[in-house]
Formats: sequence, structure tokens, C-alpha cells
Amino acid sequence: MSSTASGQSSNYAGAERYRMPTPENTPAEMYRLMLKCWAADAESRPHFDEIYNVVDALILRLDNSH
Repeated sequence: MSSTASGQSSNYAGAERYRMPTPENTPAEMYRLMLKCWAADAESRPHFDEIYNVVDALILRLDNSH
């Protein structure tokens, strides 16, 4: 456990590693993008252009599947 600025204990280290499970009906590509966005190392996180490209491709694919 670590201490917060107010001196209270927190279990932040455990929360920092937590990754929510895949939301229901979420495409695998979107969940992979979510995981990349949550990378502990900021340099490993996707830049906006990569996020845009993945989301745009998913929208196009979903639009074409209807």
C-alpha cells in the first residue's frame, strides 16, 4: 500500500494494474486499442492518429455490415 497526499493508505498499485474485461459486444480490435491506451509506459500508448485510424476502420466495417 502507498500513502496519498493526505496521508491515507491506498491500494493504488493494485488498481494501477487492473484492466477491465472486454465489454459485451466490443470488437476485439477496439479492446486491443483500449489495452494499448492503458499501457503503464506512456511512450507505449497509441498516438491520436492511431486511435483515429482504428476507430474509423471499425466504424466503416460496422456500417458496411448492416
